[in-house]
Amino acid sequence: MIKLTNILLEVLTEDRCKRIADRRYSKPSAYKSGAIVRCRKGNIWKGLKEEISAEEAYKDKSSVKTVLDGKRKLGFIVLDGMDFPERNFWDIVKKFDLGIVKVPSNPHRAYIFHVKGAENEANELKDIAEKYNGYLSHKATDEDTRRIGQLLGYKAEDIESHIEKRKSKLNEAKKEKLDEVRQGLLGYLKQKLPHTPEYVIKDLIYRNIKSANDEVSTQDTQSWLDEYFTNLKWEYKKNFPITMDIFDDKTQDKLKQRIGGKIEKDVTNDVERHKTQQDLLKNQGVSQEPIILFKTKNGKYALAEGWHRTIQTFKMYPEGYIQPNVYIGLNAKWVNEILDEAKKETLRTWFKRKGAPGKTGGWVDCNTCRDGKCKPCGRKKGEVRSKYPSCRPTPSQCKRPGKGKTWGKTK
Repeated sequence: MIKLTNILLEVLTEDRCKRIADRRYSKPSAYKSGAIVRCRKGNIWKGLKEEISAEEAYKDKSSVKTVLDGKRKLGFIVLDGMDFPERNFWDIVKKFDLGIVKVPSNPHRAYIFHVKGAENEANELKDIAEKYNGYLSHKATDEDTRRIGQLLGYKAEDIESHIEKRKSKLNEAKKEKLDEVRQGLLGYLKQKLPHTPEYVIKDLIYRNIKSANDEVSTQDTQSWLDEYFTNLKWEYKKNFPITMDIFDDKTQDKLKQRIGGKIEKDVTNDVERHKTQQDLLKNQGVSQEPIILFKTKNGKYALAEGWHRTIQTFKMYPEGYIQPNVYIGLNAKWVNEILDEAKKETLRTWFKRKGAPGKTGGWVDCNTCRDGKCKPCGRKKGEVRSKYPSCRPTPSQCKRPGKGKTWGKTK
């Protein structure tokens, strides 16, 4: 009775000789038939290696076959779930005197099988796999991925193609995750600020939070929103006349400096963004995208968002122009109450202002001030206070009660 193992071995080994003969002899002939017979007896083409594509070794049976064919020195196999009987694999290992290196951390019994003389390469592959819990992982670095491909005998172009595809998949996964987080945050902001225009939420508030998310806690962000945006009223204007004299002094000074060529080092891609807006203005005219203004108590305006568009449009129309769409914040606290200290208060600058003593920094909670010393506005995790924080940049600002009669505390 013929063993199943013998049939499998015959299938795994016989095609190599025919494949090599087909490449060397273009037409059927006695020479070709004789070469195939001699190859199968092991008399010729023993050390001849063939190129291997990644697809050729994708399945377990093919992976074993490429090593038996002499196309490569080693292969990686996971016994749990393999596509042919495990006993046949061990029979092949014994019959062909293959070396075996176990990958200890792989929970599904992974092994590296190799021809004699390839012990070092097999152990190197094992060490790389161990870095990724026993797998030839898609999470491996480009350097490790490239070395894995080289050790497994893959074509160089297949290796580089795999790396590029993997990068594309990882970038897509990151984008999907980012989109998920972004949509969650935007949904929260829309719910918390139901009377705030969606454009303002996306272009002003969301961007501020995103730019400061590594520096400011969630609780601080909520305090910032409560302090400045919860009760902020908005007005939408179409075809709004823009001239230099509608702006407050600080906005005018900044506009004139940047129109004159000043580069803002703290603004990401400042030069490139000016060039983009300049080209759009030349090709499409004044942008339909809104700008965001804040109206001050003296009737002037502070420019919040749309600086590059406004600067480039002033360069083309220095006497003024019509802005198609404008959102105006009518009672912004940081414009009306602390105009002398800051023109545009962002989430990052809000918490970087001089505040509580020591290393905490940031704004202070006026409800906690005693003898000129105050706790920081941002509460630590788990900290409970008797009153919700009422925040100002410095203890001295706490002497100004704002619109309310008190800071919420009694004498």
